[in-house]
Amino acid sequence: MIQTKFFIAFILFQTSLFAQDTIPFSIGKNNKIYLKVRVNNSDELNFMYDTGADVCAIKKSILDKAAVKIDGTEENVGVGGVSLVETSSKNEINIGSFHKKDHKLLILDYQNDLEDGIIGWTYFENKVVNINYGIKKIIIHNKLPEIPKEYMKLKCKKIDNLFFVKLTLVVKGKKMSDWYELDTGSDGSLMISNLLGRKRQLFGKMIQIGNSVSRGSDNNVIENDLVLLDELRIKNYRFYRIPIDLATTESSVENNDIIGNNFLKRFHLFLDFGNNTIYLKVNNLVHSYYLESLVE
Repeated sequence: MIQTKFFIAFILFQTSLFAQDTIPFSIGKNNKIYLKVRVNNSDELNFMYDTGADVCAIKKSILDKAAVKIDGTEENVGVGGVSLVETSSKNEINIGSFHKKDHKLLILDYQNDLEDGIIGWTYFENKVVNINYGIKKIIIHNKLPEIPKEYMKLKCKKIDNLFFVKLTLVVKGKKMSDWYELDTGSDGSLMISNLLGRKRQLFGKMIQIGNSVSRGSDNNVIENDLVLLDELRIKNYRFYRIPIDLATTESSVENNDIIGNNFLKRFHLFLDFGNNTIYLKVNNLVHSYYLESLVE
C-alpha cells in the first residue's frame, strides 16, 4: 500500500515537472507571429507575439471591444526613442490555457490592420518557449526539456530587459561581431542601426537593391537602404547575400540593431528565458524568399 502511494506521487511530480501547454499561431504576410487572445472576456483578438517587447499592449482603437479602462501613464521606448503613453491596469488576458489577472497593458495609438495588440516576452516569463514553425504551434514548458542534438545553443545578453544574440557579419572580407536584439515583432531579416553602420563603416560597402521604411509602435519612422549582406554567420551556420536594412536616418540610439522574424522564422526555436539561452535549428523555411518582390 505504501509503495502504491509513492508511485502515484512520483507520477504526479513528473507530470508537473514536464507539464506543457500548446498554443496555435499563424504567420502573417508581414512574417510576424499571431496568437488568439481574449482580454477581459472579449471575443478573440489578434495579438502579435513580440520577443522585442517586455510589456503587453493593445491598440487604442479597440479599447471598447476589450473593456479596457485607461488609468495611468508611463514611458515607452520605441523606434524613435522614449515617449509617454497611456496605460491600463487590472486586465485579464487569456491565451489558450494561460490566464493572467491584474495585467497591465500599454495603450498604443498605431495603425496596423493585422493586429489588435502585442504580447511581450514577459507574459511567458520563467517558462521555456518552443516556437515550431512546421506545425505552427508555440509549446510552453515549465522546465527545459531534453533538447535534440541537432539544435545549436546560443547564449543571450540581456540589455534593457530584452534578449540579444551575437552575430558575425562579413562585408568585403571583413568580419565584425555585434549583439542583435532577438525580435519576433520585427518583419525584417536584419536591421543595422545608423550608429552601428557608421561605427563599422558599412555605408557604400554593400550592393543596394532598394529602400525601405521601418515604423515602430510609436509611429516613428526610420528610413533604410535595402542592401545585400555578403555573409551572416551564427556559429556553424552560414547565410549568403541576405537582403538587410541599413538605417540611413541619423541616430545615436544604442542597442537598436535587430534580428527580425523574416530571418528567425527559418529556425525552430527554444527560448529559455530564465537562463538567457536559446536553441535553434533550421526548418523547412530556411530557403524561402526574403523579398516576395524578387519572385517572378
